[in-house]
Amino acid sequence: NYAAWKVQMLDILTDIGLDDHVDATFTVPTTATELAVWNKADRRAPSAIRLRVASDVVQHIQGETKALSAWEMLSHLFELKGQMGIV
Repeated sequence: NYAAWKVQMLDILTDIGLDDHVDATFTVPTTATELAVWNKADRRAPSAIRLRVASDVVQHIQGETKALSAWEMLSHLFELKGQMGIV
């Protein structure tokens, strides 16, 4: 159940301080120091996601190195769109 997993995964990412990395509206820092911290955390976030999906799902995001890319790939694959998403 993707909808339930998404809520739980957002809770986990929030708990470990990585939720900004899957928020497409968040502005990435521009200073060198802040950007270095951001990039390090952005490498941790996809790992957190991959560790919490079924092994057959990992194949779809194993090459993603950015959290938002992995998050959007899962959304594209599993989130119901259109009328089915309303039900």
